[in-house]
Amino acid sequence: TSILIIERKIPRSIEGSPAQGRAMEEPVRFDLMTNGTDCVLVDSRDGSRYLLAATVCTAAEGAN
Repeated sequence: TSILIIERKIPRSIEGSPAQGRAMEEPVRFDLMTNGTDCVLVDSRDGSRYLLAATVCTAAEGAN
């Protein structure tokens, strides 16, 4: 598998410093997996699966 992590951009004030008083979310982690020749992203938070249409996945050399 490969890992994709999506992190929200930190809101900044006009001066460029991080904005105060905002709840920051944890980054979201996805695992990229193959199912035959299909590419699937699996959300680590709840296990939901997203088929990536019009893509082709192959295992990297040395991958288990």
